[in-house]
Amino acid sequence: MANRKIRLIHLRRFLLIALTILVPLVSLPLAHATGITFKSFCHNNINLGTTINCTLSGVATADTIIVNIFGLGVFNAFTVTDGQSNSYTEEIFSLGGGGSSASTYIFATLSTTGSGSLTITVATGGASRIYGFAASDYTGVVGFGKTGTDQQETATNSGSSTVSLTGTSATSAMIDDFYAIAVTWTVSASNSQTTRDSGVASGPCNLGTCRAADSTSPILGWSWTGGTEACPCSVSHSALELQGAATGPVNTVFQCYGNCGNPPITLVNTNSTHAVAFNQTITLLYEFKSNLNGFLLNVTANAAKTYTNGQGVAFGVYTIASCPLGVTPFSSQCPGLLQQQGAIGLGSNLQKGRVSLANLQIAVLNGQWVGISITAQYTGLDLNDTNTGVNLFQTNEGKNPSVIVNAVPFNPASAKMGLWAWITGNSIVGTSPPIPSAACANSFGTIDCWAPAFINGACTLVTAACQTSAAILWSFILSMLFLITMAASVGADFKLPMGELFIFLFVGWILIFAGLGLTLVWIPVFFIMLLAVAFSKHTGKYF
Repeated sequence: MANRKIRLIHLRRFLLIALTILVPLVSLPLAHATGITFKSFCHNNINLGTTINCTLSGVATADTIIVNIFGLGVFNAFTVTDGQSNSYTEEIFSLGGGGSSASTYIFATLSTTGSGSLTITVATGGASRIYGFAASDYTGVVGFGKTGTDQQETATNSGSSTVSLTGTSATSAMIDDFYAIAVTWTVSASNSQTTRDSGVASGPCNLGTCRAADSTSPILGWSWTGGTEACPCSVSHSALELQGAATGPVNTVFQCYGNCGNPPITLVNTNSTHAVAFNQTITLLYEFKSNLNGFLLNVTANAAKTYTNGQGVAFGVYTIASCPLGVTPFSSQCPGLLQQQGAIGLGSNLQKGRVSLANLQIAVLNGQWVGISITAQYTGLDLNDTNTGVNLFQTNEGKNPSVIVNAVPFNPASAKMGLWAWITGNSIVGTSPPIPSAACANSFGTIDCWAPAFINGACTLVTAACQTSAAILWSFILSMLFLITMAASVGADFKLPMGELFIFLFVGWILIFAGLGLTLVWIPVFFIMLLAVAFSKHTGKYF
């Protein structure tokens, strides 16, 4: 009996100590959020010239404009101006070592003086150069911070480039400017950067690989493989910290995807769909990655004329739940699933003007692949083009098939067919910088290696839903193992102190569900457990 009391005292002390350690964790701040939001971008390139420009739409007063420049050769006399006479400063640059080397530059103006459309002009100041740029519109920026570069003149067909910005704020976002003189490389972001622009297929981006990106991580890396270039090759990499306020509101933006024209929506009196053999079950598709967490509202095109032969169109919206890096979207490895479709004018004649599949409210996530499609009943469909060329795909799997696993480039690959969708939501530049993880080369000896391995190992296809379910499953299994081990250690004839044990499990499960973002789910689960215990007549005999 004395030994049993000692065990009881030790057990209660253990539970109280555990609660003392765990309960304060609930009040720890999980992260600092940044109020920086990406809104839109425009771009332009030139094979050889002195002046190019593009137009940003929807610019608001006090927005921050970032200009990523990709240049060929050793040159640093670019000037950036705009229609509001805002002053632009070169924040960072990385120059190549020769006339055929890659160079990168980042210019910025902190606060615009007006709103509306804004034309950005980048000029050489005299000499003709091969160069291009991407201009991006951000809100919530209060200043500029750390900068960094990485210039490589002897890169091979397999390698990496990393810029690490030390001492950055948790409320900052990082601008990433990457340019490599190589067209056959498969280039991938190493630290979850969001690519805002890959350049126009002309000028420097036709001679190499361009990436204008941003991230909340202060470590910005790119890797490349599979090249057949006659290296050594030139790589230029520049980065800039955008400083945000300590807290900020959730910024809702509307953004156009697909082929919207520049500025959105700009249509021209030509069409590139007249000869498409829609009667052979062809579906045309624009593919894009959403950079917003939000909802796709509609899919729209513009009919160039009124039909009298029963011609009509059908729209479709496709999404891919998860597509790993390096895997082609809308393929057998990353199939696109039809979320919604709708026909207009079939059998009743399509009318000239805007045609739209509206009121959709299809949820999309940052980084998620989305496809918007169109097909027609007959050959001879005339849709207005836009003033921009965008990569267009087609599939012969049917008219808006339920699954797309074989989307191939349309000929010509860069098409001007006007087909667009509006998404409303919040930019992903709103999370704290992730802590970079090292490779698991220590036999899974640390929690950041074995814990994800346990969770992801339960999923055939690793999605957020599967990871959440697997995490809950492992939490339940480990909790049961803990109870069995504790019961075995105190002896079979010992009655567990249910009060302390109940509090321990209650707080522990709150922490588990809070960490998974499922606190609201835990509330009904808790009351179901409480009612089950209250109405049970035989609970006591098990203890």
